[in-house]
Amino acid sequence: MHKERLLNLFPRPLIQMENVFTDKLGFIEGFLKEELEKTGHKRTPTQNVDSTFHLDTNLFEKQEIKFLSDFIYQKARDFLTNLQYSDSYIDKCKYNEMWFNISDENDFLFPHHHGFCLVSGVYYIKAPEKSAITFYDQSYYYPNHIEVKSPNIYNQKDVNMDCKAGNLLMFKSDTLHGNKLQPKGEKIAISFNLGL
Repeated sequence: MHKERLLNLFPRPLIQMENVFTDKLGFIEGFLKEELEKTGHKRTPTQNVDSTFHLDTNLFEKQEIKFLSDFIYQKARDFLTNLQYSDSYIDKCKYNEMWFNISDENDFLFPHHHGFCLVSGVYYIKAPEKSAITFYDQSYYYPNHIEVKSPNIYNQKDVNMDCKAGNLLMFKSDTLHGNKLQPKGEKIAISFNLGL
């Protein structure tokens, strides 16, 4: 008698932490808005948000939010440890970039990944209701118009996760993600990449 199994190859890990430094959100927001006044911001056709990404990506060096960058760094190490990466590899990991985006109604981030790094993530300081980050199946760019009866881990094309103040998301850098048109209200998010 033959055996048959349905396997889930190459699953995509994601860490979601809630209520991270919620008592410091007001302070962080004020600090970031001061930084925006100093550095300015830039928008691109695919990154339609006010972003410091093309201007200043060393936010992790700022002493005012060292408590946050240290926390994220440690959580990234924990994430890699849980994925069973070698200690020597994890010890080489460092921040590549950390920047922030401020967005409003109808702003968006086109689906993208940070494949040149190892761990990426986002920390939400402020977000309107019903705003979400979307994670896409890696075959997103391939035409696929197949209808499904019930979305599941084998056929789902995308997954939405709420953007909520105090939430920290961390994922492997080659994970495809983006933000669809934002509902009314301001969103402030710190993004980061870590790698060798």
